[in-house]
Amino acid sequence: MQCRLSNFLTWAAVACAFMVMVGCATLFKGSSASVTINSSPSSANVEIKRTDGVVLQQGMTPMTARLNKGKEYAVAISLDGYETQTVPIVKDGIETVAFCNLGSIPFWAVDYVTGSMFKLAPLTINVQLKEVTALDSGSSVLYAFLTIVNEDGTQQYATIKMVPIAIN
Repeated sequence: MQCRLSNFLTWAAVACAFMVMVGCATLFKGSSASVTINSSPSSANVEIKRTDGVVLQQGMTPMTARLNKGKEYAVAISLDGYETQTVPIVKDGIETVAFCNLGSIPFWAVDYVTGSMFKLAPLTINVQLKEVTALDSGSSVLYAFLTIVNEDGTQQYATIKMVPIAIN
């Protein structure tokens, strides 16, 4: 009888410890989300940065990235001869399953710390890149296209709008 009680108490302690360490959203939704990035034309460069400026991933469209749901991001999509477009990925509400944690501060804390309680949006990015020309039609606006190679070999792209100044 004492052995059965001891076994029951051991399993009850393990179950309680597991429940305290894992919140509902963490268990059912996970702490990351897949974000699909497409562009037209394809094969555009993609750079995903956190809001603090740290580059997390680089690649080419089409691509899918796994991102932590507790953070926010900026996705820059660039291609030589086209305007660079930046799309923010933001926390967009709370996962419904996180509300199962009502009354349990440790569960809420786990879901908050892991980012599991949040939703990210958008989960699909479709960008139509706009082609730029050296001279905008009917105006005197010029564009310069720059490719900068960092010390580590990564490339950054920029389009600079230039306006000529008349000298009399």
